[in-house]
Amino acid sequence: MEVAQVPKQVDHDERRREIVEALFRVAERDGLAAATYRTIAAEANVPAPQVQYYFATKADLIHGALFELGRRVVGRGMDLIGKAGPDPSPEVMLRAAVEGSHPVDDVTRQELVLFYLFFIAALSDQTVAESGLIAAQRFITTTFAEWIRTAQERGEVAPEVDPVHEARLVLFANSGIVLAALVGIHTIEDATATMDYLLSKLFDRPSMTRA
Repeated sequence: MEVAQVPKQVDHDERRREIVEALFRVAERDGLAAATYRTIAAEANVPAPQVQYYFATKADLIHGALFELGRRVVGRGMDLIGKAGPDPSPEVMLRAAVEGSHPVDDVTRQELVLFYLFFIAALSDQTVAESGLIAAQRFITTTFAEWIRTAQERGEVAPEVDPVHEARLVLFANSGIVLAALVGIHTIEDATATMDYLLSKLFDRPSMTRA
């Protein structure tokens, strides 16, 4: 008597991640413009309709890729915040978020290169701009501003400081200085030192590093 074969369960989340990873490889090797359904399918070794099954539009695909990148970077920052104890200060959370976005190995460097590819593509591709990239940056700015505002209430930041302006300075100074490190203008250690300098001025304490 033959035993009926049980159909293999498909892990749809894992399939989506595999497709996104294939997009990452194509984008890093050939540029984001080269990441089409056909090239991603070939890289993932799956039929093109399967890519479109999981990501019906290009916007869905870009959103999925950016979500995965954000999950990794935010996850590193959250890990650092968790190591700071049960009640971390706003300064500790801000420093952890900044540090978590810095590359520490080849994998994190690759993730940042991909992020900048998406960021630059948003200048000319409305699909990328509307994929969640802008909303995510605005959300991070708002979160940073809330932390700075809380620090003001605790007497850790001067009352005349504008939390929103400072949040933008921290977020986009960090983005720019890390990008410069990736292309070799200075080292990532230099970038980290400069961000320490910026945050130390914000929280009115001596910088831990000097140029």
